[in-house]
Amino acid sequence: MLEKRVLVTLEFDNQAMGLISFAIAGDPSLLNVENLEVNPVTQSGVKIQGKEYQSRFVEPVGKWLMWYCIKTGLPICTANDPLVVLLSSSRARLYYLKTIGMDYKNSIHLGYGEAHVFTFDRKSAENFCFMQEQNYGKSTLA
Repeated sequence: MLEKRVLVTLEFDNQAMGLISFAIAGDPSLLNVENLEVNPVTQSGVKIQGKEYQSRFVEPVGKWLMWYCIKTGLPICTANDPLVVLLSSSRARLYYLKTIGMDYKNSIHLGYGEAHVFTFDRKSAENFCFMQEQNYGKSTLA
């Protein structure tokens, strides 16, 4: 049973920096991250509308999108372990493991190739949001 599906874009100076889509579904309900993408222009020192941005800009974009997803789902979801589930391509596997800090569960074979399953339990998701706010400042949900 699908309860809610959300697509969020993060914009800066009228430029889309990234997007995340997720669903809150099931019984008990959990967060299923369907897609997390960062605009390629944020992946190296580039100019956007005359302003130069460094490569460090890419990490907070993905983390803020994940933060938004988790903060939206925490009060709604009833599941505890796992609370957040994400399937990753092989190319992005290390990003979710090292940068986001999700727990790697296993690999599965789908019609388009191999996918890697990552999860956050409720406590790890809360800790991720706390650390994001400690490192980058507190934000608000829009």
